Amino acid sequence: MSTNETPRGNGAIAKTQVEAGSDTNPTATSATPRENTAWLRCTLARRVADLVSADMVAAPPTMTVAPLAAPTSAGSREDRSCDRCGDYTPTGAMFWPLVCHPTPYIILIGGLCTLCKNLEEGGAR
Repeated sequence: MSTNETPRGNGAIAKTQVEAGSDTNPTATSATPRENTAWLRCTLARRVADLVSADMVAAPPTMTVAPLAAPTSAGSREDRSCDRCGDYTPTGAMFWPLVCHPTPYIILIGGLCTLCKNLEEGGAR
């Protein structure tokens, strides 16, 4: 997945952080910059603050990679539950990867159901 950056008037950078594509071509990526939803902005800020306060962030230039939500067991029901709405996505149905880079040395990973992926991309349910 690529991250596209577009300078904004206030010095902020808008990044494309949700992988785009259709259910038939999930590897296609979006080149259209967009602003993160309020849910994603708040979730990223809260998770970064939690990691920093728990002293779980490595000293730069070491990269810290962490789950967006609480860690779960690989392959568990929680591992295939949407980080936005909590709905379970059964094996065989598309579960959309979410990779965010909220700070220079922190990467957060998670997953979204198709409905929430569409909402994060600015679409309708």
